Amino acid sequence: MTVIWSEVLQKDCDGTALKQAYIDTNNAFYEAVKTKDLAQATALDQKCTKVFDEMADWMSREGADVEPFIDFKDQADRTAEERERTLQELIHSEHQAHKANRDLAVTANGYIAAHESEHHPHVIDPSAVPPVGSALLEKGA
Repeated sequence: MTVIWSEVLQKDCDGTALKQAYIDTNNAFYEAVKTKDLAQATALDQKCTKVFDEMADWMSREGADVEPFIDFKDQADRTAEERERTLQELIHSEHQAHKANRDLAVTANGYIAAHESEHHPHVIDPSAVPPVGSALLEKGA
């Protein structure tokens, strides 16, 4: 099997090592998603992409020995698409959480809440404001 220098892994690698690095990084990506660590998930997605690019470079140089890796390439293409969707969902979730926190913070200003109108739809409807002391206003609720 041909060995190439991996810039991502900073060592000589063959197809088996690149495949394992991709699997390990892909698994780490989903662990970061579970903990909602957007920065780590993004970095791991980029690492997966770079390892996969290096694997494609390795495959282009390999002769018949590439056969066992062709199915893996197809799987990696599908997981790359799934990571993209997952990352978009995580970003959306983070944006929604920040928006909810901002909206909740704004409700603390009674003047803003009392002056909501159709001309200022970004202001929260006062009837939707939880009462003072409500568990909804507690941090982390």
